[in-house]
Amino acid sequence: MITNPTEAVIFDLDNTLVNRYEAFVRLFEHWYDTLLVGGCHADRDTFIIRMAKHADYYEPLADIYLDMLKIWPGSISNVGEAVEAHSNLMPEMVKLNPRTEQMLRRFRAEAIQVGVVTNGGTTAQWGKLRNTGIADLVTACVVSEDFGARKPDPSIFVHALELIGASPESTLFVGD
Repeated sequence: MITNPTEAVIFDLDNTLVNRYEAFVRLFEHWYDTLLVGGCHADRDTFIIRMAKHADYYEPLADIYLDMLKIWPGSISNVGEAVEAHSNLMPEMVKLNPRTEQMLRRFRAEAIQVGVVTNGGTTAQWGKLRNTGIADLVTACVVSEDFGARKPDPSIFVHALELIGASPESTLFVGD
């Protein structure tokens, strides 16, 4: 009889446990509906689709907001403040799919250790992990800005393995 040697799973966060594009859509819907400045050069749907596409490329946030200024001059007065607002608001825009939540709960019930390793800034990534409830459903979370190394650097994975008490031979990594 073959037994399953998997004792642990480490997940990526964005576009694995949560849908980053959908969060970007919600964020730019929010911006379009709440910014009280001169009209955008694009209708609502065109603006949202264009801006949300940035989610696919992991561009620097400053570049995203510079693009926003091209189609909506004056919408933001300071790119740095827009980046900070983005990082603070994004956690509220991320949603956890109920099926993903069920999967994480099933792993817990089956005593499979689960970790999350994510690249990104402390404020945004921990906000996403807490607001979605993922932080409470897994054994450990490692955010690259906190740790000081980014995926694919092996050290961030080794650290996560230590936190969840698993060996690389018995652990799966799931990412986009």
